[in-house]
Amino acid sequence: MGPMPLSRSLSFQQRLILTILILLFVTNGSLFIINYEIEQRILIDQLRQRALLMGKTLEVNLAELILKSGNSDLADIPESERTVVREFISHFGEEEVHLDIYSQNEGVHDLFFIDANNKVTIDYPATKENRVLPMEERLSADDIAQLKNNVILSKIRTRGPDTILFLTFPVFRQQQLMGFGRIEMSMNSAVALLDQIKFWGAVAAAVLLLAAVVLAAYSAQIVTRPIGELVTAARRIGSGDLTSRLDEHSHDEIGVLKIAFNRMVEGIINLEEAHKRIEKSEIASQLAARMAHEIKNPLNS
Repeated sequence: MGPMPLSRSLSFQQRLILTILILLFVTNGSLFIINYEIEQRILIDQLRQRALLMGKTLEVNLAELILKSGNSDLADIPESERTVVREFISHFGEEEVHLDIYSQNEGVHDLFFIDANNKVTIDYPATKENRVLPMEERLSADDIAQLKNNVILSKIRTRGPDTILFLTFPVFRQQQLMGFGRIEMSMNSAVALLDQIKFWGAVAAAVLLLAAVVLAAYSAQIVTRPIGELVTAARRIGSGDLTSRLDEHSHDEIGVLKIAFNRMVEGIINLEEAHKRIEKSEIASQLAARMAHEIKNPLNS
């Protein structure tokens, strides 16, 4: 014979506890995952909204610096104007504090300008110019089409151990697209906050699960105690002890079962008494027939 199935090897109480724990684990785990996903979405959406607001503000501020030029491409503006833009980039961290009061809680920020070929046209220092962005950070044809419609793009990517929010916005001069600005905002603090939320959420879930184990064991004991009484009484009846009775105080399903059990025991007792009376009657009948037979023989003689 093979090994006994788990459902048969465990008692009813153990199966009840296991069922309760599985339900609590699934429910608690689902709520934890859903809550974490909601908090993650809320936090990331807040960062995106702040970044979008900052990008719109930068568009206005940069207009005063680069819209004076008559060129239609940022790469072709005069060196004097490029120097002014580089100076703005070098002080971007200080300026950004005025644009976003929460920026001091974020990581390192960067700002530079690129063209449709993903080539850096203006950056600080100037030695960082003319580089081509990595493949995973480049603008796609669809991205460029959206930027031409004056849409600000925000994407989150990882760079080594860092998580970065890439904010790309278009730069126009009298409806003429001159290039694109790119802001890199570190999201390490947000990721660290999410890690803390995940950690403490897991701790809370573990504590709740431990409390659920104790509660499930206690609840299962309360639920299965009347059933255990029924099993004990049934075993006594099976061994011939017909004096066993169950209390009939409860009025739930178990109480109804106890009442039925007591009535069944009383029925068994009545049945046995009737059987004994029948047996006595049969014995008396047999004795009378025997006596009549013994008396009849001498009379016949």
